[in-house]
Amino acid sequence: MKKLLMFLMLGIFLISLVSAESGESIGTFAQGDCVELIQTCADCTYVKLSSVSYPNSTRVLGLTTMTKTGTFYNHTFCDTTHLGIYKVDGYGDELGVDTVFSYTFEITPSGILQNIGILITFIFITLALFILSFYKIFNSNSKVEMLIFSIFSYFLLLIFIFMSWKISENYLYTMEWIVSLFYILFLITLILMFPFIIFLVLYLFYNMFNEKNMKEMTDMGYSPEEAKKFR
Repeated sequence: MKKLLMFLMLGIFLISLVSAESGESIGTFAQGDCVELIQTCADCTYVKLSSVSYPNSTRVLGLTTMTKTGTFYNHTFCDTTHLGIYKVDGYGDELGVDTVFSYTFEITPSGILQNIGILITFIFITLALFILSFYKIFNSNSKVEMLIFSIFSYFLLLIFIFMSWKISENYLYTMEWIVSLFYILFLITLILMFPFIIFLVLYLFYNMFNEKNMKEMTDMGYSPEEAKKFR
């Protein structure tokens, strides 16, 4: 139980650590999608983008005037083939003085906005529950209880592998072998789920049948050791 609490505290710490990351971002988008680069300025006559840079710092867009709609300025940027964090720099003549602005956006394979601290915490909790449930299997007082905890443990394992796959897909996309490994493990676990459950159910019925036979033999006067020989 103490180890479980330590896992949970570590997960909470990871959430706090990630939440404290600095830097203004307009969000996360899917690879290949267009991104609306925006800026608002009530006192500007123009707003321009001075550059948009790839994650490797290569400048992909030079000086560009943004489209004005009232106090809202925007530019549609569609060159999002590279994965990672893009940097946007620009300026506008606020009150007649050029004022700079800068922000970032991230391109991932799926474009899902995720908090990695929350995801890692979820994985820690799932793994801790899996370990506790797996421990309970070997300390069950009945075959039914063992069956329930076995199925529960398998589902937790499936969730654990799925979340690991999704985290690696969005944050470790430069290491494709890790993403592929978790994906293959998830498919294997998913495919084996139904045979596993069927096997456990058949095993439960088999034990129930044997216990019934043993009870009948013991009722007839045989000792438990002798009844086992007739199974």
